Amino acid sequence: MDHSSIAELVDLIHVALGLRVIAVALYPPGRTGNPRLLVIADDLPAPSERASHLARLTPPGSLGNAEVILRSPEEFEVDSPALYAELAEGGRIMVDRRGLVLHRLAALRAGRP
Repeated sequence: MDHSSIAELVDLIHVALGLRVIAVALYPPGRTGNPRLLVIADDLPAPSERASHLARLTPPGSLGNAEVILRSPEEFEVDSPALYAELAEGGRIMVDRRGLVLHRLAALRAGRP
């Protein structure tokens, strides 16, 4: 997926979730080549309902084969560092309104959880 398609995907998520979006980070390309995004947002539904919630807020098929990982700020702060190791190594921060992702990834890159 090219840069403009990634930007469109980020815009789509931002429109769907509105001001609840705190951060969006792009993981390095995986084996499938599909985009993988970490989205941190306030006021998310229960983890088991998040994928369907985002799908309802976006036009059918608009997310394509993207893997979107939705986390609350609190979950992001306490999740295992192993979950974000790949992101810390080669990810790109697309949106980070509070500096939350920048701070956490810098700590992981420095070897601190």
